[in-house]
Amino acid sequence: MRDKILYLDLGAIPIFVIIWYTTIFRKMTKGRSNVLFLWVTAFAFFTVVADLLAGVFMSERPLDEASQKVVIVTEYLYFITRNGTNMLYFFFMFAITRTWYRINALWKKVLFLLPYGGVLAMLALNEGTHGVFTVTADAGYMRGNYILVLYVFAIFYLIAGMVCLITCRRALDLGALLALSAMYVLNIIAVAIQLLYSEMLIECYFTSISLLFIVLFVQRPEKQVDLSTGLPGYQGFREEMGKIKAARQNIQIIVFSILNAYDISRYMGEEAFVGYIHAIEAQIRTYAKKDRVSCELYYEQPGNFYAILEDTKYNPVQAIPEIRENIQSYLGDAANAGVRADTRIVTIQFPKDISDVDELLNFGHDFVRFADVDRLYSHADKMIARKDYQIETHFHEILDRALNADSFSLSYQPIWSAKQKKNIAADTILELTDAQYGKLDMAVVMDTAEKKGLGIRLGTYLMERVFMDIREKKLAEYEYVHVPLSTAQCMQMDFTDKVWKLREKYDIHPEQVCFSFKESVYENISEVLNENLNRLSAQGYRLMLDGFGKGYSNMERVLEFPLMAVRLDKSLILSSVYQEKRFIIKGIIHMLSEVPLTVIAQGVDDEATMQMLVDMGCELMQGNYNKGGYYADSDM
Repeated sequence: MRDKILYLDLGAIPIFVIIWYTTIFRKMTKGRSNVLFLWVTAFAFFTVVADLLAGVFMSERPLDEASQKVVIVTEYLYFITRNGTNMLYFFFMFAITRTWYRINALWKKVLFLLPYGGVLAMLALNEGTHGVFTVTADAGYMRGNYILVLYVFAIFYLIAGMVCLITCRRALDLGALLALSAMYVLNIIAVAIQLLYSEMLIECYFTSISLLFIVLFVQRPEKQVDLSTGLPGYQGFREEMGKIKAARQNIQIIVFSILNAYDISRYMGEEAFVGYIHAIEAQIRTYAKKDRVSCELYYEQPGNFYAILEDTKYNPVQAIPEIRENIQSYLGDAANAGVRADTRIVTIQFPKDISDVDELLNFGHDFVRFADVDRLYSHADKMIARKDYQIETHFHEILDRALNADSFSLSYQPIWSAKQKKNIAADTILELTDAQYGKLDMAVVMDTAEKKGLGIRLGTYLMERVFMDIREKKLAEYEYVHVPLSTAQCMQMDFTDKVWKLREKYDIHPEQVCFSFKESVYENISEVLNENLNRLSAQGYRLMLDGFGKGYSNMERVLEFPLMAVRLDKSLILSSVYQEKRFIIKGIIHMLSEVPLTVIAQGVDDEATMQMLVDMGCELMQGNYNKGGYYADSDM
């Protein structure tokens, strides 16, 4: 037996140090796949240590009695950990590809543990049979007659692991697939080399390199960890759901949302809030363990937890009240000050309730808008059946149908002058009756179009239809018409060029159009938006800020825009039933009039409200109040 060459084993040790440091520093320590990976690296490391010690103690022969015993112990350790690495890596394949459910049955786990059990049995009998190896004082380590059986057991895990990778390849990107395959490919090469040149200790080195590839291309914290808390993060949840979809697995998802998480974090401070989030995570895991439910937990800022449960029949309703109370107790001083976590929980059966991953992810963010405000706990199937949810989810198809069939209809809501007693302008009202969902609430349609990135498409259609009606003299009774703009339209770099082309196409005068936009554009203040508004004003178009008095109302920003008019929000006018609110409304009207800006009051539904606004100095109005037939009977 030739002396072992130890340099490659020595080279593997710093690689393992790098792997562990990187894994722990990047907080890749939670979750089934991460835990299994740590076990794989631990077994592989002890394999290197055993191989290295055996090589050191066999460097001089004949071996004394103590050295012989050390070599025997280290060889046993080597075979136990080396074959254990193969077995653990095989289970790691199922965890990383999200196919653990395929071997969830006890008999399957026992079946896949049998080869490693065979290894342990052969090692237990080795002292009597010397079938695996023997160590003598003169020759040192020598292979036994049955050592190839151990290679057969290793080949079983290799083949089974490769089959798992091939069948689940769609759940992995190319880099991850190659990195995971490298363990098998490099070890086949290493075994071939060591069979021919037994002194070359290359197998453990190749294993360390393979595990380093996994750290680089598979165990990526940017995809798995929420860096602010160190918990498994939302990107990890997205990736897991992609794997679950590819594996066609049936699971249950519980979404736990703290609606006021941002406010709580500001009150508590960042460090205390992170501790609070960890306490919640610990509570959920404790109850999952108590109920013997396999639970993979992910966290998303500012306060959403996503739990993946393989048990689709588990009902968390009994645990929720106690968990909620325990969570409240962790608020500490904040709880004493009256702060309470406003929580909502929903359960989703995937793919029974929602089969599309993107729809599922959107639902996890939006479910609180569709849930009963008085209910802490809801089932997804109840919300999904609601019309407003169906409209929002299938809005792309709805808009395509409407635009392709030109099934939108336009109506115009007059804006009248209380002093002149005539209609001055009109609001554009878009209406749609869908073949599948019936008449749609246009406030929902416009809001959904903005959320779905379809605001430009719908806004362009609406603008062209208004320009067409102006050209055809359908709006001759009005001095100008309001055309609503979405935030996305305002942010288009070529928006004014599009307006110019429509102006030339339909031969209209700019003063016939007043572009209106919501206060939400304040979120997107930019040079592009300012330039677009200034160009429109310079070309002669009127500009109106819509919904003043609610949300972002800010006089300094009002003065930044080249506005002609400001429309007061309907809720502000309706609040005039309270005397103190009237003083506020009067002050706003006076302030805006002094700029000077034309003030339009929305929500004028009776004569008393109209007269009150006239006395306050507001002339232009909208609402259900019909005075002398000047105003139509619809309301925005």
